[in-house]
Amino acid sequence: MDMKDFLTQMGRTASSLRQQKKLTQMNVASKAGLDLSLVSRLERGTVNPSIGTLLKLAKGLDCNLKDLIPDTAQYSLEDITKDEN
Repeated sequence: MDMKDFLTQMGRTASSLRQQKKLTQMNVASKAGLDLSLVSRLERGTVNPSIGTLLKLAKGLDCNLKDLIPDTAQYSLEDITKDEN
């Protein structure tokens, strides 16, 4: 798995959590202090967010940061960092 897959999986998790809580992207954006378009891009996995952004997203979803992060046991460091070179 590469970084793109990692971000896509994280976005799907955020979207799923939001839908389970019956929240709209606008609700999450407002509560998190994030732009609506950023919440949308995060859910689609098209942006590599900072830790600060992830903390805000977790606040908006009323969850822990760890709930958003995919299980990294299935990833090697080389897979995740190869897109950064």
